[in-house]
Amino acid sequence: IQLNNWQPNRDGEGWKDNSVPGMTHWKMGQDGELQQSLLSDDKANIVRPAFLRRIPRLTRDVMAMEKLTISEEPVKRPAPPARNAKVTYSFSDASGQFYGQGEYEQDTDFIKVDVGKWKKLASEKGSNFRKFVTIVIKVENLLRRGKLSQYSKIFIFTHNFVLESVFHKGNARSKYLWELMLRLHVIMMTTGATIHVIWVAGQR
Repeated sequence: IQLNNWQPNRDGEGWKDNSVPGMTHWKMGQDGELQQSLLSDDKANIVRPAFLRRIPRLTRDVMAMEKLTISEEPVKRPAPPARNAKVTYSFSDASGQFYGQGEYEQDTDFIKVDVGKWKKLASEKGSNFRKFVTIVIKVENLLRRGKLSQYSKIFIFTHNFVLESVFHKGNARSKYLWELMLRLHVIMMTTGATIHVIWVAGQR
């Protein structure tokens, strides 16, 4: 993010932000300071700056590390679990103003289904955000219900490749996706549960 904060569609902290009207980029102003300005139709005219504008990403990363290492003792992660794992399967999706998710827990004979409608604020943050927050809501719901422990394995299926990539890389160009990814990894670190986000290609 630091090295690419001059790229088009980046906000003041370097995050990718397509909600800004028109495409923008950073350029050197007459006073020698980097300034954000509209990008012309000819993208080839963009010149990489000799100097980069400092962004506050380091502070955010340190805060993330504090959340992931908040326990006084290192979290023990059995691999594989010392006893039979408790497995939960979920398929989540969000489209337009609506979302839905299914949940099947091992050794049960029913599927739990949740559906709902987003508020306007969530609807405006993009499709990837809505699909990812649907997953986070499901996992946090399992946490509140006492369903997560070091013996839990959660398999979450999505047809969105970006979500699988963001979760397993542990990074994202979007601030909103990065924050959601962090919430899932914090849950894994604090509970010992194992979460898998799996992309299901629509062509298969």
